[in-house]
Amino acid sequence: MPTPPPGPAPAPQWEASPVDLKWGVLFKADGNPTERWIKILGGLGQHLMDEFRPENTLVITPGKMAAFYSLHKLEQEIFPFTEIFRHPHNATLPDLYQRLACEYFLVPSEPNAHPTLPGLTLAGWTHWVTLFTQAYPHEEAQRLAKAVTALPINAPSLLDGKPERLPKQISRHLLPPAP
Repeated sequence: MPTPPPGPAPAPQWEASPVDLKWGVLFKADGNPTERWIKILGGLGQHLMDEFRPENTLVITPGKMAAFYSLHKLEQEIFPFTEIFRHPHNATLPDLYQRLACEYFLVPSEPNAHPTLPGLTLAGWTHWVTLFTQAYPHEEAQRLAKAVTALPINAPSLLDGKPERLPKQISRHLLPPAP
């Protein structure tokens, strides 16, 4: 009796490296972010608020977004993020943030000015990055890999909750698969 043809090869399983374990589980099987992902993006967002000019702000302004996307630019950008954020008084930014449900506040562009500059809160920043990571995981994994290499990112430890510096590399398979 002839042997039936073999079925499709099983999908290769990856084994978490010690670095992967340090990052923890970032997305659930359904593609939604874990609390760990939210905390990590909070650490990255806090770094932007504290260290990108102007330093020590309460929100992530368009200038900080432009600087982030310029520093961590991809060879093949899907959206011209640097250009979008380079013009801080871009009238479409509040509408864009609103449509994507990204929390933001209007802040003054200089002391004693009326608040007209849309700045993302940490929750808004986290939601922004999460949306683009879910929609374009391959591209945003490349950007995140550049960012974690260049920037010191702190997040609560998985063991005791105390702040810890995250590794300078991140595996693509920690992020969601392509939609």
